[in-house]
Amino acid sequence: MLKVKTLNVNAFYVFNSSRFSYPAAFSQSYVQRRSAGSFLLAVSGQGQHATLDWEQEMQLKMTNIGIGAGYGYNYVPAQNWLLHISALPTFIVYSNTSMTFGDNRIPLNYHFPEVIITGRGAIVHQWSNKFLGLSMVFNFTNIGHKESLGVHNIKWRVRTFFGFRF
Repeated sequence: MLKVKTLNVNAFYVFNSSRFSYPAAFSQSYVQRRSAGSFLLAVSGQGQHATLDWEQEMQLKMTNIGIGAGYGYNYVPAQNWLLHISALPTFIVYSNTSMTFGDNRIPLNYHFPEVIITGRGAIVHQWSNKFLGLSMVFNFTNIGHKESLGVHNIKWRVRTFFGFRF
């Protein structure tokens, strides 16, 4: 009866890119040898299309773009270990949200502050040319207003991985 499709996209600029590396935590294409952090500038986007097919079809369509700043830190507690944590809160600067009931389309007004918050975490252990780890991405979106219509999205993605470096 209910179908929901969601797309979350983040682009960011790392100020301390010579010492701090996202790829060390998430793609293992770089090895982080010392602890380092960085301020981050970010642009976040979310698109969502939900359809409820019950007596009369109802659709909710959302397109949101936000800008903001955050911080990321890679902690190296011992040789061959990496712990990562980062947060990217963004305030929505463009919002196009509407609901449709049958042939009636109702646009939903923007209410400040609407936010998209992305949090990431990872644990990576490497030895010789192998690596093993766990990574997590958390997305939270707050759209609308509680007195008219508020939509709160929470999406988690947790991955385990094992690989070889050539």
